[in-house]
Amino acid sequence: MSIDQIARTGLLSLLAAATACDRAPAQKLDATVQGTPSSPSPRTGYALIGPLKMYYEVHGTGRPVLLIHGAISTIQTSFGTILPSLAKQHEVVAIEQQGHGHTADVDRPLTFEQMADDAAALLRYLKVDRADVVGYSDGGNVALALAMRHPNLVRRLVVAAGNYSNRGLVPEVRTYIEASATKPEAEVVKGIPPQFEKAYAEVAPQPEKWPSLVSKVMKQGAAFRGWTPAQVRAVAAPTLLVFADRDVSTLEHEVEMFRMHRDAQLAVVPGSDHITLVEKKANILTPILLDFLDAPVSPTK
Repeated sequence: MSIDQIARTGLLSLLAAATACDRAPAQKLDATVQGTPSSPSPRTGYALIGPLKMYYEVHGTGRPVLLIHGAISTIQTSFGTILPSLAKQHEVVAIEQQGHGHTADVDRPLTFEQMADDAAALLRYLKVDRADVVGYSDGGNVALALAMRHPNLVRRLVVAAGNYSNRGLVPEVRTYIEASATKPEAEVVKGIPPQFEKAYAEVAPQPEKWPSLVSKVMKQGAAFRGWTPAQVRAVAAPTLLVFADRDVSTLEHEVEMFRMHRDAQLAVVPGSDHITLVEKKANILTPILLDFLDAPVSPTK
């Protein structure tokens, strides 16, 4: 696969970094954003978490499920096809991370650890004691960090199209990310699939910040040093790993992740890539998620 092919198919949204930041308490802000097409009447609002004014949506009722979107994405671009089905059976909490979607950027780098801490603070603000956590792409790595750093908040964990180390990326993808991290902002946005910029422009408080977001995401991905096998094995929550059969990480890496987790399931969705996994394969992906999330959990789990 050439670099141009990677750019055209949109396999650039699996990115992360590894700088730990302090946790911060959440404070309530007025809800000002209307509902989205995924639900007739979601509850929406912002929570002030340290310097961050984080946007969130709450759909449906039932056992809580936290959705964490991918890099350069919004709630809708990552979860628009599966959120309605999840909300029929669960209270779905969907967030937009620092610099993404409705949530404005702040003067700090993007990191998995900080995003995990922000997500944890948002759950506590909403008084969610424990949730199933579903993360896609970059959000899958944030979800993994959340399970490592805040294990008491995570009942079950779904890592969709994530990775625990850059070693597992398809070589062309890793090369593209590392090269992009050194490019000027005006250059780094070239080749990003247009649906991501369009979704960002529709909801971002400062749409002109798009090049800055993409640049920060690329730097985040290039800086990621990964986690050790021991850290992955320490995750106690039952875990579902879901990948496309033509994903940005190799099948070998995906199987390696599966074998590391103490209580894990592995699903590889056929005929899909990193983007179509969530855009086009909801008929396959949604039943897999619900089967895992709704299965009984033994008292020891």
